[in-house]
Amino acid sequence: MTEQQQSLVDTYPHVSRLALQAEQARLLYTGIPLSLFTNALVAAILVAVQRDACGLGAIIVWLTLLVATLVVRAAITVAYRRALPATAAGKAWLTRVRISTAATGVAWGLASVLLFPAHDIPHQAFLAFALAGMTAGAVALLSIDWVTALAFIVPALVPLIARLFAEGEEIPVAMGAMGTLYLGVLSLSVRRAYISVRNNICLRFEAAAREQRTMLSEERLNQAQQVAHLGSFEWNPVSGDLLWSDEHFRLWGLEPHAVRPSYALFRKGIHPDDGAQVEEILQQALHGGRFYDCEHRVRWPDGSERCIHGHGEVTFDEAGQAARMVGTVQDVTDRKQAEEIRQEALERLQKITSRVPGVVYQFRMRPDGSFCFPFASKATREIFRLSPEDIREDASKAFAYVHPDDLDNLLASIQASARDLTPWNHEFRARFDDGTVRWLFGNSVPQREADGSVLWHGFITDITERKQAEDALIAAKDEAERANRAKSKFLS
Repeated sequence: MTEQQQSLVDTYPHVSRLALQAEQARLLYTGIPLSLFTNALVAAILVAVQRDACGLGAIIVWLTLLVATLVVRAAITVAYRRALPATAAGKAWLTRVRISTAATGVAWGLASVLLFPAHDIPHQAFLAFALAGMTAGAVALLSIDWVTALAFIVPALVPLIARLFAEGEEIPVAMGAMGTLYLGVLSLSVRRAYISVRNNICLRFEAAAREQRTMLSEERLNQAQQVAHLGSFEWNPVSGDLLWSDEHFRLWGLEPHAVRPSYALFRKGIHPDDGAQVEEILQQALHGGRFYDCEHRVRWPDGSERCIHGHGEVTFDEAGQAARMVGTVQDVTDRKQAEEIRQEALERLQKITSRVPGVVYQFRMRPDGSFCFPFASKATREIFRLSPEDIREDASKAFAYVHPDDLDNLLASIQASARDLTPWNHEFRARFDDGTVRWLFGNSVPQREADGSVLWHGFITDITERKQAEDALIAAKDEAERANRAKSKFLS
């Protein structure tokens, strides 16, 4: 077992490698149709632009190779859907998608061999732009598995970089250097995105397992309550007469009817640190409040402690004096422990998500079309300048910061993901009250809930610096084209 695999086991003990691989395969195969369409579209545009700069034979050879890889990917996608693989088959299907994706990456890399026009900087730049777009898209679609992503990105870019350096001219060499830097940054981005997505998948599995364990615990608790963990009492505050059921005695650590119940015995069993609170709530009920509702600890004669939830109702006489109080006492120790476990799990989740770049979240679209974030990591303060509590029930405050020019496309992408249950990947801008504009990228996986809601699990991260780098690359390309035109004009 590798160090990474051991870390995964240690961090998510309830998530098996086979289950993770099966989920990775499912998500990758879900994204293949979009990937095939994008490959075909970009290839068509590339051929249309490069047709005058490259020979027809080279174009036909390259298209044949690319189409062959796309057909293979389509075929294994059909086979996957027909097989409906179980968790145990996840590794095999993941291997198939890795190999087919690597073959597609090689095909795109061959574009830099077959469709690369020597000494033609504009067409070289367009080829570089097309490959940069394809590899950037791979980060969004393939970062579910970093091996698959790199299997496409590396063979697609390395031949281009090599050809640019081989040109030996100033601008191609500069482009080759920028391509090398881009490959490095892209590889790091793939790794970080993969970790985020993997953690999101594991957290979802952990949450499902935790919910199942909690439900089982609550079921056992209910069964225990049904068979006797609920005691009752009746008390006359005026005369002091007090009646306890057998279980009430047991909840105080006493044998039924071994002693005569009294208010003093009741108070004696309460934990010293909780006595003042119990007395205050009880007196409020006796002096007009009517209802008694209190949680406190009980210390048994053997020193052990239990947590008790007491509930009662006071009856008043015609003079308004408390004449009778009846109620129940219930052992809620298991529930309190479950709450502590849930709180510990939440704190653990917050610690994990605090190390993830951007916001890790659950986003729900209700049947009525409204939105909320049932869970969002603390990074919402950095991404949206809002606290998780601000958007837990209503996401409108977050949408208020979406740039007006991007809001319609953002909502449309969410609706499309909800309709088709396809992974959501979208870039958009956020504009804040101080005029600051930041670029954000979101990636999440939807699931349909029983009530008709759609729940996404994913992350949103700030990509402003990446967008600025892309703008700089475009500006450099434009500057190179202007320089080339000026050179051509001068020489002519």
